[in-house]
Amino acid sequence: MTQQQAQILSFIRHQLSIGEVSPSYDEMGDHMGIKSKSQVHQLIMALAEAGHIRHRAGRARSIRLPDRSADAIPAIRDAMQSILATTSLHEAQKAAARVLKAMEGVAS
Repeated sequence: MTQQQAQILSFIRHQLSIGEVSPSYDEMGDHMGIKSKSQVHQLIMALAEAGHIRHRAGRARSIRLPDRSADAIPAIRDAMQSILATTSLHEAQKAAARVLKAMEGVAS
């Protein structure tokens, strides 16, 4: 990820955290100091291709962050089963650490 992509992704995350509407290309360009909507579009498309955002072509303010919770469910389930099946405290602690790590992926 380039520095510009990281900056615009951070701005998108911030804007979505304070409201339900994604920023417009003009707002992103103003924030980044970019005058060209084409350049903003290229950044958005690169983020979408990398899976950092979801974007509907031709729809204004349609940028969304992907839902990562479904990716973590199998890891959490497996780790929880390990905790329940384990006979040692050490193994239970390792399994609990896996649950926490998987849950971090959901929160980010």
